[in-house]
Amino acid sequence: MAFRVVTLRLPQLVRAAVILMGVLIAILLAVTLFSGKSSPPTDAALYQPGLYTASVSFGTQTVSVEVIMNSAGIQSVSYQIPDDVSSVYPLIMTTCNMIEQQVAAGGDPSAIQPDSNATDTASYLLRAITAAKNKALK
Repeated sequence: MAFRVVTLRLPQLVRAAVILMGVLIAILLAVTLFSGKSSPPTDAALYQPGLYTASVSFGTQTVSVEVIMNSAGIQSVSYQIPDDVSSVYPLIMTTCNMIEQQVAAGGDPSAIQPDSNATDTASYLLRAITAAKNKALK
């Protein structure tokens, strides 16, 4: 058997490396452009419309939060507040009304800034609204 000795010069090695890198880049571009994956349509509904509930405990009593969702987001929020809770926590009614108004104006529950006197009450209610909203996700 006879062996051949091949000697390559540096310019030939550089040329071969550049050609190889060009081919690899072309293959990667072709794969990414023609992969067949399409992005979801932007007008797709994010939420399943309906009435969703969550509850918050204030002491021994429970406040029920009802969130009506449409396909784009929250349509309205309502509360079932027992009389015992409203007498022990007097700021709950004003906080509920403030949250209802901001949500009705198109506000996101995570962006609502509560009154400084009722931050704890508002945070409990907003967590319940977010929990109900998450139930509506598709």
